[in-house]
Amino acid sequence: MGNILKCFRGDEEEDHYPYYHPGSRPHYPQQQQQQQADGHGVASLAHDLLNFESASMVPEGLKQHVTASKKAQIKWYQNMLEAYKNARTPPRTPEEAAQLVVSALNWIQRADLEGILEFYNFPIPSLPAASSNHRPSSLPEGVQFVLNTLPVHNQNIGDGDGFTAYVATTDPRESGNVPIEVHEMVIARTEARNRRDYKSADALQSRLKEAGYKIIVCSDEEILARKYRIRMRA
Repeated sequence: MGNILKCFRGDEEEDHYPYYHPGSRPHYPQQQQQQQADGHGVASLAHDLLNFESASMVPEGLKQHVTASKKAQIKWYQNMLEAYKNARTPPRTPEEAAQLVVSALNWIQRADLEGILEFYNFPIPSLPAASSNHRPSSLPEGVQFVLNTLPVHNQNIGDGDGFTAYVATTDPRESGNVPIEVHEMVIARTEARNRRDYKSADALQSRLKEAGYKIIVCSDEEILARKYRIRMRA
C-alpha cells in the first residue's frame, strides 16, 4: 500500500495529495476538493484504488463509461493497483495518471480504456499506429505480416484446407477498422445482459457473428474479435 498510503498520509513535504489526520476529515487542496466532489481526478483514482484494496469494490459510476463486465473491471483494478504500488512515486498530474492507467491496461479494448480515462477526466494519450510496411527482421523471407490471433485449439484445426481464427479488435491493425455499428451492438448487448434480457443479448451476438465479429471470453475477459478464415494451402 506504499504509494497509496503516501497519498492519504501526506508523507512528503508540500504533498499535493489528500491525507488523513486522526480525528479529522481528509484534507484536499482546493483543486482536488472539486475533483473529489465530481468523482474525477488523480485524488479520486488514489481513493478508488485504496477502497479496492480494502473492500475489492470498483466505482459504481464506471459502468456508465465502459461495456465490460464487473468481473473484468475487478481485474482492471487489480492491475492498476499493482502498477500504482510499483511506481517510484505516485502520479501527481492527470497526464501522469493517464500514463499509469494505459500502461497497466494496454491489453483491454480501446473503447473501455478510453472510458476509464474519461471517467477520471484524464487525457487520452495518442497510441502509436502500427506501420503497415514494417516487417520485423526475424520473419522468414516472403512473409509480409504476422496475424496475432487469439488462442486456437487443436481440435479446431481439421484435415481440410483451412481453419477459423479470431483477432482481438485491440490489435492496432483492427482497432481503427471496426464499424460503428459493431460498437453499438456490443454496447447494446452489454446493456441487455445487465438487465438480464438474455434473449436480446443472444440475438445481438448472432448479429455480431453475421458482421464477422464475435465476443470471446479469454482469461475471464470479454474480448471483441474479428473472424478470419486461414487457408493452409496455396
